[in-house]
Amino acid sequence: MAALKDTVDFYWDPICPWCWITSRWMEDVCGQKHIGINWKFFSLKKINEGRIQIMPDHFQQIQTEGLMALRVAAAVRREVGNEGVRKLYTAFGALYHHDQEDLGDPGALEGVLKVCGFPVELAAAAGDKSLDEVIEADMDQATEKAGTDVGVPLIVLDGGAGPLGCDHHRLSYTRFLRVETNEKDRSRIRNASYPIAPIPEITKNLKTPPRQAEGYFLKAKESI
Repeated sequence: MAALKDTVDFYWDPICPWCWITSRWMEDVCGQKHIGINWKFFSLKKINEGRIQIMPDHFQQIQTEGLMALRVAAAVRREVGNEGVRKLYTAFGALYHHDQEDLGDPGALEGVLKVCGFPVELAAAAGDKSLDEVIEADMDQATEKAGTDVGVPLIVLDGGAGPLGCDHHRLSYTRFLRVETNEKDRSRIRNASYPIAPIPEITKNLKTPPRQAEGYFLKAKESI
C-alpha cells in the first residue's frame, strides 16, 4: 500500500444528503490519490441553535436525530477510532439516505452498529449529552477556520493553514492539489457548496467522475 501523502478533515452530519454524497466522492478521490481522511463531527442542530425555532418542525426533528447519531459516532470513535467512524458513517448514509430509515429509532441504530461489527450497546450513547463536548470540540476547530455561518460538507485541507495567500483561511489549497485556482473557484471551495470538484488536478483520471453520484449508495453498502 502506498504511503499517504496528505490528510483531509471532513466534517459531517449524517442527515445532510449532499454531505453524504460528497463523502462518497471524497473516499473515492482519497483512495486513488493516497490521501487520509479525518472524520470530524459537525452538528447542524448545534450550529443552528438560536434560529432553530423558526425552522419547520420536521427539520428540527431530523437535526435532533442527527445529533443523536453523532453521539453514537463519538462513542464509536472512543472505542474504535477514526476507521470506526468512517465505517459507521457509511452505514448511516446507506440506512438513512438510501433505505429511508429513521436515525432516531434505537433499533435502527443498534442495527447499524451490528452491521459494522460494533457493540450494539453503543446505541445508548444517542442519549448521552456528555458526548456533546466531543462533538463541540470538533465543531470549534471548524468554526475557528470557517466562521459560524457554515454547514456541511465542510472540508479542511492540510490543517487549513491557507497557502496561496487566501485571506479567509476557510480551506487550505494544499500541496497535493498543486494547482492555482481563481477566486471564483476558491469561493466555491470555502463555502463547501461545490467541494473541491472544480479543481482539475485532483479529479483527472479518476475512475468515477465527481459529479456522477449514481451508484454511490450501493457501493457504500457493499463497502461496510
